[in-house]
Amino acid sequence: MLSLYVRVDQKDWDEFIPFLQFAYNTSTHSTTRETPFFMLRGYNAKLPLEISMAGPTKADYATRVPVRLSDARYLIRERIKEAQRNQAYYYNQRHRELVFDPGEKVLLYKPVRKVGLSTKLLAKRYIGPYTIVAKRPRSDNYDLIGSDDILVRGMHISRLKRYYSEDENDYLDAEGQDDCLLDTDPIPLTTASVGAHGGDPANRPGTSTQRF
Repeated sequence: MLSLYVRVDQKDWDEFIPFLQFAYNTSTHSTTRETPFFMLRGYNAKLPLEISMAGPTKADYATRVPVRLSDARYLIRERIKEAQRNQAYYYNQRHRELVFDPGEKVLLYKPVRKVGLSTKLLAKRYIGPYTIVAKRPRSDNYDLIGSDDILVRGMHISRLKRYYSEDENDYLDAEGQDDCLLDTDPIPLTTASVGAHGGDPANRPGTSTQRF
């Protein structure tokens, strides 16, 4: 949410913290069905319009709030269990095992990083496409190679997304992932030349390795 309000240089992010904190603490949580403010204090926060209205006395607070907190925490625990069951059900309904074969084209998730700026407030990016070289034994990590013959070793499957050409309408959301910014020019990082030649693509002449 903070990224929607800060300036490009992110110099004013701290000015919005009190407003966002109040908005979060007075918003009803979808799982607990209560506000964080109520769960902590046993009563709802007063909005500016309600400040002039009479509130509970100290005696009311001392006798009623502990009981309300106890009841609320019991209900919240039950609601969390219910939400967990529902989340597991819907996840299992939609979940598809994702496996890549050698030769497939994929996009690689790489957050935008700029000196002096928070990556949490910047857009997410996928770079590529890369070609799957091989899957690491007994793991979900893959070795990739880019169009510039740079080998990327051991990328976890959670950072990969199947690549579709631009004429395929559903390529951005084919795996049920959020829309993203696509950078077709891989961002160069530290590379190291590989001297020995052999069957491994990393050992081909002119091939180097890239680490993310």
